Amino acid sequence: MNEYLKEISKYWIEKSYRTLEVAKYDFEGNYLEAVLDRLYYAAFYIVLAFITLEGERFKKHSGVKSFFL
Repeated sequence: MNEYLKEISKYWIEKSYRTLEVAKYDFEGNYLEAVLDRLYYAAFYIVLAFITLEGERFKKHSGVKSFFL
């Protein structure tokens, strides 16, 4: 597998984990709308990580959705 793609995928995985940490902080502060937003993005970033390993790159949510349709 391409090392460049692995590095990009690793970036998205790390970003997903950081976003989850922020979601936990928001949850502790009872900022529930923010929690939902962070969870959505954490999931989006992890999906980007897997798509990247398949050799695909998207900049928009619509592109990611189209990958699965």
